[in-house]
Amino acid sequence: VLARAFKLDLWLPNEAVRKLLGRLPTLPSMSSDYHLIVEALEAGDLDQAADRIATDPPLAAKTLQLANSAAWGPPLDESHPGRCARELGLSNLRSLLLLSHTYSAYRDLTNTGFDVAAFVARSRQTSQLARRIAESEAANASLADQAAGAGLLHNLGKLALAVNLPEKYRQVEARRSDGGLSSWEAEQDVFGATHGEVGGSLLALWGLPMPVIEAVAFHHHPTCLLTRNFSPLTAVHVATAFLSFPTLELARERIDVGYLGAVQTDQHLERWWACRLDLPEAPQPV
Repeated sequence: VLARAFKLDLWLPNEAVRKLLGRLPTLPSMSSDYHLIVEALEAGDLDQAADRIATDPPLAAKTLQLANSAAWGPPLDESHPGRCARELGLSNLRSLLLLSHTYSAYRDLTNTGFDVAAFVARSRQTSQLARRIAESEAANASLADQAAGAGLLHNLGKLALAVNLPEKYRQVEARRSDGGLSSWEAEQDVFGATHGEVGGSLLALWGLPMPVIEAVAFHHHPTCLLTRNFSPLTAVHVATAFLSFPTLELARERIDVGYLGAVQTDQHLERWWACRLDLPEAPQPV
């Protein structure tokens, strides 16, 4: 616990993030996913429910939170939401769904410019691609699961900001469209913090495994992490860039090549790009 606390202290959020965290109580799920999961649980099909939870970013995050919390028992230090869901069982999952789901939260997103369907699709694709990149590096199963989990949750902070602070999030979208800023640059201007910091801080508060927290917090700024080995952060940083552009040449402009050099993977981009080629066409960035 002390080692974890000291490591978190290296990037604990500034005062702006601390204030934001107190204003982000809601993380809803897509209503279509919610209904399918409820049907599976009512039918007693734990495997189907677990598989669907593993592809829904908010429910995956809440499942990981519960499974890794002291309230459940000894923390599992688990990064795969499907396995966590199976471990928790039908009764606990039913309670989790009732506590975490709020349909009304999406009504305020209509005019924010935040596309929920694109958010979910991009999260799933990032998860798939991050896993493939990790596997291409012959990563062990644990690291590959962490890369996939972090890819699914990498934009969780963006959802939290849009759902809970829709008026201010409209300002973010306006700055993106009018000023040509990236999402994290516009968020920094409006909120004083980025979605990576917010998402990483939420996951840290929830007790998720450190590699997942780091990948979510730093996926736009990987050099902030002191570790100089291939990690889930490497896979998620590259996956988000690859899914934002149609060619490797354009994606290189978004990738921190200096960081890849530090982890001795700067010559692997062509191989990683091949992992992206057979994915469905990526939705527009959210």
